[in-house]
Amino acid sequence: MENSASDRRTVQHGVGRRKQLVGAASIKPYRQGRLDGLCGLYAIINALRLLLANVRPLTPSVSEDLFTHGVRMLEENGRLASSLYSGVRVLMCQRLALELAAEAGRMTGYEVLAWRPFQRCRELPRTELMEFLETMIDQGSPVLVHLGGDYGHHTVVSGYTRTRLNLFDSVGHKWIRRGSCDVESDSSTARHQIYMRSLTALGLADEPAEKEFDD
Repeated sequence: MENSASDRRTVQHGVGRRKQLVGAASIKPYRQGRLDGLCGLYAIINALRLLLANVRPLTPSVSEDLFTHGVRMLEENGRLASSLYSGVRVLMCQRLALELAAEAGRMTGYEVLAWRPFQRCRELPRTELMEFLETMIDQGSPVLVHLGGDYGHHTVVSGYTRTRLNLFDSVGHKWIRRGSCDVESDSSTARHQIYMRSLTALGLADEPAEKEFDD
């Protein structure tokens, strides 16, 4: 029986709860400059590379075109200077993700979807957050997240184990411990606080129909 596209994008290591997107083993994340705050833009491009790695790998020239497109969008919105110095704000990062997903689709011939399932939620239990991340990885979808707390950083969740979330990251972070993560809130003291409304998953049009493109 032929494997589904999501099966081809996810590999299971060993036994138990341990999975990783295939692309994370075959490509390396693009690294941002030491002095810029463009982790949000790099995270989006790295997530697209992961998503398409096993179906239509993004060439360096296509990735560069996507980067240029993102920089122009920041400039057109008057956000380039502030993003370079202070990082890309979450809302702007989401707009970039939607735009660059569509652009990647036009460049590759695949319909790339981006959705933000918790955009209008008021709260998200930590258990549901972890279940969501695991489900997305199981289905071959990288997830963009903003980590508050120690890092203050946009990154990509690319896999999981029983104790860790694996990252495909523009500054070299490899993983974070599940036990150190929580949903960001005023009362949380967790080392890594995931901003609920930053969660943006990427997928292809052959994914289950219940996923919705949030525009």
